[in-house]
Amino acid sequence: MDADLLHSAIVRLLKKTEIEQKQVLRSFVKMPIQSRLKVMEISKDIFYPLKEKNKDIPLSALSYVSLIAAIEKYKATTNNIDKNILDLRLKSFGKYPKKDKLIDKWALIKELKTVKKLSWREISKYLKKYHKLDVAHSTIYDLWKKFEKIDGE
Repeated sequence: MDADLLHSAIVRLLKKTEIEQKQVLRSFVKMPIQSRLKVMEISKDIFYPLKEKNKDIPLSALSYVSLIAAIEKYKATTNNIDKNILDLRLKSFGKYPKKDKLIDKWALIKELKTVKKLSWREISKYLKKYHKLDVAHSTIYDLWKKFEKIDGE
């Protein structure tokens, strides 16, 4: 099955756009482990009827669909307190996206500083130009102090 057909089949089964699917998956990641395990149990119950009705769709796609459907079902059946806790976690997660992106690029930053001997400002400009990551040089330096344990440079 080609990618376009597979994508349209997933959208048809879920009745959700790709952006909505990503939002549902983000909520799953932010759930406590007990909730995620319950979702996985619900997912199994959804998967087998889907498999019987949609024999032409690959099993991996059906697993994906059943996971998203299970997350939605779990969220619909939880009580108000649990929903409020989940909403609170969703809002607080990813509070510092630039720092998270910097951490992902840490090997590059370390090479630029130690091997290439670039200044913090030059590293900031490099990240902006070649990685579309606009971050202040002071933020890079603060993380450097935190991770590399240096005493002022």
